Amino acid sequence: MPIYESRSSIYYDIQNYFTAADSEDLTPLEKRTLSEVLNQMTVRDNRIEWIALYSDNREINYIKYSNSSVIHVITDSFPYLTDISSKTSQMEIYGTREIKTTNNIFSTFAICGGVPVGMGSGKIIIGYHLNTFESFVSSQIDTIPSARYYMISNNQVIFDSLGEYSLEHLYIPYEPKKGLTEFNSNPIYIKADYSGNSRSFIVYTADWNDIFLPSHQDTLWILGITLAFMIFSLVVHFGMNRSVSKEVAIIQEGLDIIADNHLDYRLPTNFLQGGLPEIAQNINEMSSRLNENIKKAYYFELKQKDAQLAQLQTTFNPHFLYNTLEMLRSKSYANGDEDTAE
Repeated sequence: MPIYESRSSIYYDIQNYFTAADSEDLTPLEKRTLSEVLNQMTVRDNRIEWIALYSDNREINYIKYSNSSVIHVITDSFPYLTDISSKTSQMEIYGTREIKTTNNIFSTFAICGGVPVGMGSGKIIIGYHLNTFESFVSSQIDTIPSARYYMISNNQVIFDSLGEYSLEHLYIPYEPKKGLTEFNSNPIYIKADYSGNSRSFIVYTADWNDIFLPSHQDTLWILGITLAFMIFSLVVHFGMNRSVSKEVAIIQEGLDIIADNHLDYRLPTNFLQGGLPEIAQNINEMSSRLNENIKKAYYFELKQKDAQLAQLQTTFNPHFLYNTLEMLRSKSYANGDEDTAE
């Protein structure tokens, strides 16, 4: 506001407005001067829709709209008149209301402050358009019908994306909140945070069903695909398990045959499971070596028996010859043939 920058003519024009006690309307020159003063304020912020000056010393106060070159009298239908009259804080924010002019009706929210010290008693109230909020809302996701953005300050609705501006239809937070809650017997999702001070909030709400159902619209497909993969995995698992069991049974049967001294039996090696062909090949090689060792041991055992028999025969033959000669000698003596016996 230029009135805060320096003690220019604007400062004194505003000071005269708030300090002078006048029950009559301003003169045309005073109106033109006041219009120029308010115009210098509006051109500094393109969000301003109107500026109003309310002096406690005047019966007639004025407002200037940004699309008008002249000022207008504040009538009893001015929607912020009650708020201005009961203002207690240095600066207050008022909720969105409809402003009616001769040619138009539009909605604004307002910020009301006091006048500088030494300038009398009164208020300066500025109305702002909602274009910034509306452009923000229009850029958000529109797939949730119940989605709602709103701003509240001191229990006044600054902005409501649904345009209702009624506290009865809004969840009023008293602290930052995020998550599922219940409002008017319906579950809603809410996200609320402070906006500037502890009495002002920016809030987003949506019906829980509008969030839950779309977010789970593919859940059945996902569960179906997951179930299909599980079934497929079980089929593959049992198939592989059956194949492994079948081939292991073949190896077990072959080992039983080999255990019955059929060492010439050979296991098949065309198994499909990894590692089983190598195991079968190793068993066949072991069986072959075992069979060869057994044959060698049997051969050496026969040789050993032959040697023992030869040794026995070598020992037995001299005794047999001696006994035979002794029998003949005895017979010769018995027959009196001593020369033959000798």
